[in-house]
Amino acid sequence: MSFLTAMIIYIRRSFKEVTLTLLMLLSLLLFAKNILLTFSAFAKSASTFYEPLFEAGEFVLLVLIFRSSFQQSLFKEWINYLLVGFLSVVGTLHATKINTDTDYLLPIAITEASLLVLFSVLTLLILIRNQFIFIFHSALFWIAGGTLFYMSMVLAVEAVERNAWFKDYTERDKQLLLATFGIVRLFFYLIAALIRQSRQQEEDWKFFKNSFPE
Repeated sequence: MSFLTAMIIYIRRSFKEVTLTLLMLLSLLLFAKNILLTFSAFAKSASTFYEPLFEAGEFVLLVLIFRSSFQQSLFKEWINYLLVGFLSVVGTLHATKINTDTDYLLPIAITEASLLVLFSVLTLLILIRNQFIFIFHSALFWIAGGTLFYMSMVLAVEAVERNAWFKDYTERDKQLLLATFGIVRLFFYLIAALIRQSRQQEEDWKFFKNSFPE
């Protein structure tokens, strides 16, 4: 489904828009990640070496997508600092501890999921405020909605795994749940690739917005 999303964006030439260009790159990254994890020869190394790198790339692309929703340059500058600092920390830990200790991977994954939940919520609030009539015609809405759903479920699954009440909860159950939630997220991304806001809708929205006094 991720490869189909990327192909739709490419065929429709929607990659001329920054948001959809980043979505196409994200879809290709997710496709490469899933392909890699299907090969048993890479399964063990992927879980400790390749998968964290894919997740870091996924985090960066999603943050850049949500960054486009902010109008103030100060917020965008802070996000740039966040990305540079976060990638520096992740790169340093990954280069120095990957062969000796992998306990740092879970806190990083939880931090990434938490930040993406925050950015998704902020993006949706901005869209509701600025495009509350034509919000369903915004690709950013479907990207933020799918990301919010998936990352919230990731945090919920991690919380359940550490709850003593769920003694029969296994790693296989966890992976099955995450795969199911991942398919739902990809469906949202597919809708984002198919959405094309017409010029008439854009003109109607501008007319509606400008009809109210500041």
